[in-house]
Amino acid sequence: MTALVAFTVLVDLRGSETELAPFAGDDLPAGTLLTDSVVEWREIPKGLLPAPVLAGKLTAHAVGRGEPITQTALVDHRPPPDGWWSVELPLPGNASPGRAARVVVSDPPMATDGLVVSIAQSGTFDRGISGLVSIPADAADAVARAAARGNAVVLLAP
Repeated sequence: MTALVAFTVLVDLRGSETELAPFAGDDLPAGTLLTDSVVEWREIPKGLLPAPVLAGKLTAHAVGRGEPITQTALVDHRPPPDGWWSVELPLPGNASPGRAARVVVSDPPMATDGLVVSIAQSGTFDRGISGLVSIPADAADAVARAAARGNAVVLLAP
């Protein structure tokens, strides 16, 4: 027993190796571009968390202040192509920024490709999530009119 206590004290006195890990410096909504202004770097025991690559990444879902930013919370930043317009639309629950989408309008019948740009914060009593979906300019007017009538559905690519 004495040897175990002595070993434990020796390990504590020697200290463990540490490394810097990213944590949310504030509440980060889904779709936040990760920059130095929103990330707080903290020392943690080496190997405790896998080191994520933050460059060019967005948060895939909301990350609360002080939570670690892990690779599973990240998606690639894919800005919409030049000339595309963004429309707020209801989204499936598994939507995340950067995901390819298909916007389908039932009246008049049409469909167009899209890209989920951001997810809106949803409140306690909201019936789902919504977000900005970028679409080509030639379909923007029709999709915006359909969105205003509640007549557009977003499909997500697998």
